[in-house]
Amino acid sequence: ASITYYSYTVNNVLENITGASTTYTSANYTSVNNSTYFAPSGTTITLASVYDIPTGSSLINFKGYSTTFNTTAVTPSTEDPILSSDLTYYMWFWRNRYTVNVISDVGGTNKVTLTSNTTGVTVPSGGSTTIVAKYGDIATASASPITTSGYTFNGWSGGYLSGSSSDAKNGAVVTKSGDKITEDKTITTSWLLNYYLNTTTNTYYVTLEDALAEVTPGETIKVINDSTETSSATLLSGKTGVILDLNGKTIDLGDETLTNNGSMTITGNGTITGTGDLISNNGTLTVSSGTLTTSGDSVISNSSTGTVNVSDGTVEATGSSGIGILNSSGEVNISGGTISGYYGIKNSDSSESASTVTITDSSATVIGSYIGIYNDEGGIVTVEAGTVTGGTNGIYNEGTLTLGIDEGGTPSSTNPTISADESYGIYNDGTLNYYDGAVKSGAGSGYSIYGDISGSPDGYDIYKTVIDGVETIIFTDQTDPYDAAIVSTSTLKSESQIAILSCVDQIGVTGYYFGVTAPTSSSSYTSIAITKSMSVTQSIEAAGTYYLVCKDAAGNTSTAASITYYSYTVNNVLENI
Repeated sequence: ASITYYSYTVNNVLENITGASTTYTSANYTSVNNSTYFAPSGTTITLASVYDIPTGSSLINFKGYSTTFNTTAVTPSTEDPILSSDLTYYMWFWRNRYTVNVISDVGGTNKVTLTSNTTGVTVPSGGSTTIVAKYGDIATASASPITTSGYTFNGWSGGYLSGSSSDAKNGAVVTKSGDKITEDKTITTSWLLNYYLNTTTNTYYVTLEDALAEVTPGETIKVINDSTETSSATLLSGKTGVILDLNGKTIDLGDETLTNNGSMTITGNGTITGTGDLISNNGTLTVSSGTLTTSGDSVISNSSTGTVNVSDGTVEATGSSGIGILNSSGEVNISGGTISGYYGIKNSDSSESASTVTITDSSATVIGSYIGIYNDEGGIVTVEAGTVTGGTNGIYNEGTLTLGIDEGGTPSSTNPTISADESYGIYNDGTLNYYDGAVKSGAGSGYSIYGDISGSPDGYDIYKTVIDGVETIIFTDQTDPYDAAIVSTSTLKSESQIAILSCVDQIGVTGYYFGVTAPTSSSSYTSIAITKSMSVTQSIEAAGTYYLVCKDAAGNTSTAASITYYSYTVNNVLENI
């Protein structure tokens, strides 16, 4: 009996840092260790049990084996071989890949190269990207400012290349290399950039206080980096047409206040945040976009000399009793956006002049965790459109409150919408004029309106119903058309007759039925232009009883009117001779 043993060598080869990983040649891989074993002929070599992971690290990926290792590319196999001769098995290993996040704060560029990628990536100011590194790669970062002045390099952060270095300004470049990469990394350049830019004069400012102090009418202050303010800022009276462009950035006022005594427009989809009274307005303040938010008493406090216009954006008071807009005898106009707080809007009257709040667009939303809009005695609130919601009351009114517009026509039963989560949609202890919209209570509890309604649209009833468990008040035309009549106008000696069909409706007749049978629900109606007083000329060609029924836009129908025509024959007879 006999047995043959063959020797086999396991040669572990590792991808070079700069090697082309998918081209398996000696130019791209290096042998790092090998071991020789022997086994009986026909033995299946279990690869996982015989290879040695290069460097002893688990951060290497086995890609397969071959029996050659030279300049000619091979395709590694992952199937366990069967030993049939003395052989060398070359075990091919990829280095693991890691993601290096490269981020550059506003102020300069951040270039990162790797041992395996000398071209690297260059991230512009305010940008970010990623680069793939191999296990054992070394990253080198280079920071350079985007202009020759105004920016100061403040080091790298992110857990790799951490720490500051010499300044990169006036065109200088700072370069630093890190340790070998064995996991995902982040490389971030940090720049000191608490500046505002006057885009008209191309002048930079460290603080909002300085920027507003030097701005002149018609100029734009653009926020070019997130800013934390340590002093209040004021736009003086006489400085009109000034634009504060948030530019997607955040101004943190802390407990400081932005005061507007001139004319300022806030735009740019950024954020102004704080912990005190955020904005004090004594001039004209327009919010066209962005988020204004504070945990303090109020987001916007509007005085008797102030006018606040909100067309879009968010005004949010997050404090336990915070007010979105506190209007003290001033004027507030809302045509869009969202205002929210414990009180969304508090319209407080004083002896100086009436506080007025007007909401004109369906995109406007006012939310109060307690009360959506509180209207003090003497205050005037007009909600032509939009949505107002509150925790306890949608609107609490002690002054004059008008919903919708008293302009005739068909009132809307959906816009504006006033609702409460718990109690009354509207708690009215003043004057309530109700011309459009729906008022809702909390689901399963509460009531839609408390108090009297002073004004409502002509021809419509205010109708209380329950929709999905919510008591809701809407408008409905529950009045039938009336005075339907058919008046014949032709002469007696005629083979056809002319009739005048008429009827009246408080809102408007939109169609009529005319026929020789009494109408049913499936009868076809002739449509006409809406009119409060209908008059139609109708030709009658045969004897019979004819019926007229009128219909309005709500589907209400009149009592049928009828007229009967009889035929008669005139036979002339002559005396015989």
